[in-house]
Amino acid sequence: MDFVGRYEIIEEISRDVDGTTFAAIDPESGAKVAIKTLPISESQDPLGLLNSRLIQELKYSSKLSHPNIVTVHEAVHYGGHGYLVKELIEGITLERWMVTRKEIDLPQIAKLIAEVAAALDYAHSQAVVHRGLNPSCIILNPSGHLMVADFGTGKIVNDALEPRTDTGRLRCPAYYVSPEQLRNKEITGKSDQFSLAAIAHECITGIRPFQDDSMTQLAYQIVNMEAPLLVRNNSRMAPETQAVLKRALSKEPDDRYPTCAQFAEELQHALCGKPETAPAPVPKSYTPLIWSAVALISILGLFSMAWWIWNRQQPPPESEPAELASVQPAEPEPPKPYSGDPEGRFNWTGNLELGQALRVTGSQVASGELKGRGMPDGVAVTVEVDAPEIRVEELPSNANGYMLTLRNTSIGAVSRIGLHWRVKTAKLAKKLIAR
Repeated sequence: MDFVGRYEIIEEISRDVDGTTFAAIDPESGAKVAIKTLPISESQDPLGLLNSRLIQELKYSSKLSHPNIVTVHEAVHYGGHGYLVKELIEGITLERWMVTRKEIDLPQIAKLIAEVAAALDYAHSQAVVHRGLNPSCIILNPSGHLMVADFGTGKIVNDALEPRTDTGRLRCPAYYVSPEQLRNKEITGKSDQFSLAAIAHECITGIRPFQDDSMTQLAYQIVNMEAPLLVRNNSRMAPETQAVLKRALSKEPDDRYPTCAQFAEELQHALCGKPETAPAPVPKSYTPLIWSAVALISILGLFSMAWWIWNRQQPPPESEPAELASVQPAEPEPPKPYSGDPEGRFNWTGNLELGQALRVTGSQVASGELKGRGMPDGVAVTVEVDAPEIRVEELPSNANGYMLTLRNTSIGAVSRIGLHWRVKTAKLAKKLIAR
């Protein structure tokens, strides 16, 4: 295979039961992309209905823009097969990482699960459910962050294929499907939470929570039985961790956590411990406070009386010159005149950890890199940030030297921020637009 549509194939990246992924080049832009074959052929879909649904589904998933989600470019139907064209991410799959890691690092696992949870919750807020989450569609990039791929294809692929190979053995994602998927019930974001909990279980223990070579037995376990390692005492897993996973792996969606982020937060507390908080103050008796207040009032009264007696014995003060009496405080320095654009936008790339602040003054930034013209100098503006987890803490103004302060309030680190600014004074903006 040399071409898929207009894309020129470079090399094969990975191969699994859900398809083969290739690195390719788009001749029109020269950009490298990843192309994944989808296991839907003309023999399985003679009328092309599934491929039509696939393209319709990707119209929604391609709108997702999140630091931990692989960008989808388009779906291509070529040579009797479906292909997914997406952003090329350097790194290894989570499935491969679990095999090659040297040790089980619980804080790292908590961080990685939190990043996947943030991506899933964002997608759910956009009415997109993954429905096929498994370790092979989660990529660990060279900077140590996870990227989730293949949003929106899980249910469509499952409609075309039974969760088995031709030999009758299971397809990999079947180990992570939720009970409601097997029972053909309504699928919500809590189905993705179940799959994420199954992946977390495997990251922590090295084995899947449900395992059987028979699809019938595996489906029975997922629908009816608790994960075996959550039932018996497991030396690999603390009781607190078992309790968190047990709730996220509940058979009924309503019994799970409200969001994936809440599950990830509880899992982090179980794996790494809750952050220490200051102890509550010990209540004290009010009697000593009352006597202290009485003594203080008495002392202030004596000082006031002594001051009044001394002041009566002093000669009247000489009148101040008229010039001094008329001195007024200086007016604050007016904002500098501004004649630039009334609005604009820029992008920041770098690494902003949880709770960390990012400060931008003009085109200067303490860390990372700005792409665009940055903030305007010497003028107050309002800003709109693309990422909902980024909070605007302080807007540029004359009082702070026209510095913008943003803070990361998400669960994990953020690597990309898009921002749109507008001149704050409406009259000034109208003048600038008129020019």
